[in-house]
Amino acid sequence: MRRKQGSLVPLETKILSTAAVLRDEGVKEFYGFQIAKTMGMDSGIYYGTIYRALKRLQDMGLVNSRWEEQPLDSNRPRRRLYWL
Repeated sequence: MRRKQGSLVPLETKILSTAAVLRDEGVKEFYGFQIAKTMGMDSGIYYGTIYRALKRLQDMGLVNSRWEEQPLDSNRPRRRLYWL
């Protein structure tokens, strides 16, 4: 899908609207897999696509991100946390 300058593709729009719903529910920061689960990613979109879209949204200034300080569970890697 070709993108017009300054426009969003449908996946990016869906990520932003899902993030807004999470924010309204009290979730200040979210991570990629959380967004995918909330969106119901059984539609054939790969999880890696979510992370590339989040990076594009960050480059556009629509989301911010940071690395998690210390995982609560030491058996998993740090997450990249995003917020609107």
